Amino acid sequence: MRPEIESTLEWAKKLGADQSDVILNEGNALSLSAQQGRIETYKVTSSRLIGVRVIRDQRVGISYSEDLSLDSLRSMVESALRLTRAVERDESQSITLSGESLVDTNQKTYREDSTSLEEKIRLTLRLEEEIKQRDRRVQGVPYNGYSEGESHSYYGNHLGLRVYEREKSFNCYTSALLKDGDKQALFYRGGNGRTFQELDPETTIAETLQLTGTLLDARPVPTGKYDVIFEPDCFQGLFTCFTGLFSAKAVKDGYSRFGNSLGEIIAHPELSLRDLPRFERGFHHVLTDAEGVKKTDLTLIDQGRLVSLYHNSATARHFGTGTTGHASRSPKGQLGTALTQLVMDPGTTPDNRLRSGKVLRIFALDGLHAGVNSSSGAFSLAASGELLEDGVPIQGVKGITLSGNFFDLIRNVSGIGQTLLATTGKGFFAPEIRFSELQVAGS
Repeated sequence: MRPEIESTLEWAKKLGADQSDVILNEGNALSLSAQQGRIETYKVTSSRLIGVRVIRDQRVGISYSEDLSLDSLRSMVESALRLTRAVERDESQSITLSGESLVDTNQKTYREDSTSLEEKIRLTLRLEEEIKQRDRRVQGVPYNGYSEGESHSYYGNHLGLRVYEREKSFNCYTSALLKDGDKQALFYRGGNGRTFQELDPETTIAETLQLTGTLLDARPVPTGKYDVIFEPDCFQGLFTCFTGLFSAKAVKDGYSRFGNSLGEIIAHPELSLRDLPRFERGFHHVLTDAEGVKKTDLTLIDQGRLVSLYHNSATARHFGTGTTGHASRSPKGQLGTALTQLVMDPGTTPDNRLRSGKVLRIFALDGLHAGVNSSSGAFSLAASGELLEDGVPIQGVKGITLSGNFFDLIRNVSGIGQTLLATTGKGFFAPEIRFSELQVAGS
């Protein structure tokens, strides 16, 4: 374990903290982008940040530092302890988890990679060059690039618990700006991997051009109500705007109506939602939460019934239950809650039935922050996609506004597909779901 962790905990004890824990994050990253056949951006960064949480007389103080010298660590602890004099008591926060060291060096999230810089540059140039070569209508490739990152995370508390986890990831993305007469469209796509070789630039390029081409010839559909299927990335964007509703902290703070809904049917009876931190197909593999609690699978919705919220130790203590291992905290931040990797169960509806008749397939939503009220469930978003008839695309669609309410959305389902699909980031998994009669403002 890093000596800075031990020194910080020692200072906290010497200076009068009743309880303390420390988070230390270190990382480095490389990013490249290209324009006009040349590398436009070449950026190498590194970071390290340590943060301490102290509890004295049931009052919590937090402080952080980018300087890991002994003098700075002491000053950081002193600052956190000073803050405890100015805040109210918080009886729910307590650091009580003890245990042995937990070290996660699995190959799922961190693998050595010896790819040369020259090969990474060639990939970056290819992401721009091939977009231009494959379609004469391409006017530019405004967004393209390659990035990689490596992070190391450490946790320690005054009771002897120590945790170390590491992660390495590789990413590439590209875009296409198409123009044909007075018609214009822009779209982008990306992908990731745990090694450079896992990246799939061919799929990224092909999907970018295919989806941008669909938008180029797109037009609004008539205003009315439509059944809708969301493409996986698009569905993740919309659905995760509302996952905070399942947080016990949101219930405690009065931002979620689900506090009185445990055990009740809140969704279609075939819809089940789980948080699976070590799902085999998933990109993520997380050992512990931000309090050092070991991650385990959690079912939130089981066949339409809300069966659990997600907790950290403070919300668990408040509600008289156990933590679910969903604490989140950065070195700078307060204790919160966060999910890891969401998976929805496949359903029983065959694809031909799921896409029968006319249905809108949406693959882009704009305004996910401004157009969403996460408390009330209301959303109103600019959308793009294609209109299908019996599974066959008959029209590209753009210039429409899609409106609805999350609580109605998860109930009004006419079919859940049999195939589990992944987002391009491989951090969210769901089958295709046909949602019934969403309001569309179009032509």
